[in-house]
Amino acid sequence: MNRGTTNPILMQGIGAQVTAADPAGSVWVSANAGTGKTRVLVDRISRLLLAGIPAHKILCLTFTKAAAAEMANRLNVRLGHWAAFGEAELEKALLDLFGRFATSEEIARAPMLFAETIESPEGLRIRTIHSFCESLLGRFPLESGLAPHFTVIDERRAVELREEARDRVLGIAANSEDAAINKALSHIAGLLNEEGFADVMTELDIGRHRLHAMVQSQGGLEGVITAGRERLGLGSDETHDTIIAAATIDDAFDKVALTDAVAVLGGGSKADINCSGKLKRWLERPAKQRATCFVADCMPIFLTKKKQPRANSGLMTKRLADAYPGTLEALITEQKRVFAISEKLKAASIADNTHALLTIGVALLDT
Repeated sequence: MNRGTTNPILMQGIGAQVTAADPAGSVWVSANAGTGKTRVLVDRISRLLLAGIPAHKILCLTFTKAAAAEMANRLNVRLGHWAAFGEAELEKALLDLFGRFATSEEIARAPMLFAETIESPEGLRIRTIHSFCESLLGRFPLESGLAPHFTVIDERRAVELREEARDRVLGIAANSEDAAINKALSHIAGLLNEEGFADVMTELDIGRHRLHAMVQSQGGLEGVITAGRERLGLGSDETHDTIIAAATIDDAFDKVALTDAVAVLGGGSKADINCSGKLKRWLERPAKQRATCFVADCMPIFLTKKKQPRANSGLMTKRLADAYPGTLEALITEQKRVFAISEKLKAASIADNTHALLTIGVALLDT
């Protein structure tokens, strides 16, 4: 490329920015960092001001205070330059903005915009989404269900209030004033370390309004818990222990078929014999003992460490399966049953954890 030759790709990008900056169109801009997204926004505001739109009628929303400050700073710098430029510099700046020569009206208006925006009662309204929503709530507090002249607490005070609420709930449990709260805290504390426990308490407090609405819609805490258990496919009286107890009585599985499988596996490879021994020991135990060691001894025979069904080759070797297809079918049938029980135990754990969290959350609502 010769010196001074215009890069067509660069010119295409500049042309796209000029098009996107035209406030007459509605556009979606998606680009990497540093490619000019903020400039496009500043250009759109500049063109609106040049078109005679008052500064206080333009609203620009961003996600962060830093982004809002950056945009306001860039716009103020640009308007300040326009006020100080000579005629030639101003015409060039407007040519870059519009992608065309500015009209005499636009050239005459540009130097006055800096003073107009400063003198405007509200100035340039470049805000974060949060601050804009806060201003709307401030204008219509009663319609929003808020007290007039409400204030928004800062993050530091919010943290202090959450810690105070948490300490009150912990105090109630420590003094044994509420057995349900005490049990719930003990349950959660057994699952998390100190840092994780603090994070959970914070999340519960942050979501207290949603929790309040959910509790109200279900007629109280018990209604929420009942609805949750139904969604998980659990009966009102089903617990971790009752699920296992029901799954390990003699009538819950085909004991005869599994006993036959023990004999068949005993004549196979080393892996088959190992599986035979594990299954035999579990089957020979009384029902109560089978329940006690179901998770530790029975489930690993049929499921992997991730609680997923083993491949057929994990139940018995192919040579033995080809010779005794009925035995493989019996093992697969039991595997499906054990997997279903495993899934139900997961649901019971979720229900127990949720019950504990909701109990603590409702206690926080009352503090």
